[in-house]
Amino acid sequence: MNDPETTARTTKEGVDRTGAWVLDRALSSVRFAHKTLWGMATVKGEFAEVSGKGEAAEGGRTAVGTVVIRVASVDTSHSRRDGHLRSAMFFDAEKYPEIAFDAEQVEFCAEETVRITGRLMVKDREKALDFTAKAVETDPGTLRLTATVTLDRAEFGLTKNQLGMIKGPATVSADLLFRRLLD
Repeated sequence: MNDPETTARTTKEGVDRTGAWVLDRALSSVRFAHKTLWGMATVKGEFAEVSGKGEAAEGGRTAVGTVVIRVASVDTSHSRRDGHLRSAMFFDAEKYPEIAFDAEQVEFCAEETVRITGRLMVKDREKALDFTAKAVETDPGTLRLTATVTLDRAEFGLTKNQLGMIKGPATVSADLLFRRLLD
């Protein structure tokens, strides 16, 4: 049973978001960019296969969820580089086929802003992440989350760096569309 405060808040903010949500794979993306050639060029790419799910509570003010990226789906529009990224020298897609983010707490803070706390697992390394994202209800039952985080690839054992050409952090941008599952 909803208390009056919850009912007033969800009515003001829109449809009650409580319940199960699933990522729309066709309308979601995870992209990355990293400086190379000693900072003179930027390599950009994306992971074509992304899945996820979530569960919202408290009238949709809080949630938990998971986003999973299939490593073999990496695409930088350069087949040789993509092969290297999939190889044991970098992501090791055969041994570690997925990158996973477990959102342990998603809290709707202000209009269109959510605070996300969770753990990112790349290969056999795990790192706590805490960041804000934009959340926009595009239609009733459809929520788009967009976020950009900066990651140090060395924290995940991704240290291969021929001639010191790759410097600095990688920028990862997620554009995720979630659809509410109907009962």
